[in-house]
Amino acid sequence: MSNRLIVTQHAINRYRERTDCKLNDNQIEEKILEYYGKSEKVDLRPEYKAIALLNHNFKQANYYRFSQFILVVEGMFLKTIHFGQAKKRWVSKA
Repeated sequence: MSNRLIVTQHAINRYRERTDCKLNDNQIEEKILEYYGKSEKVDLRPEYKAIALLNHNFKQANYYRFSQFILVVEGMFLKTIHFGQAKKRWVSKA
């Protein structure tokens, strides 16, 4: 069994929506995995954690930042990707 992160269709669709990307699903998946490989783990500031837990049905998520993107990972699934415009919400996790 592979330890490779599984990129969900939801993440692929959100990337396409948010970037207006015209690549096919496989190409987008590879691009997202490339971003993940270059990303740094970040955390939400405490004041934003409660709403994040509600948004993720109380499942613990890990967050990774690459460039302007925030990648949301639950276990071995990269669930979604969004722009990290709200930079004040994120802190580096050293």
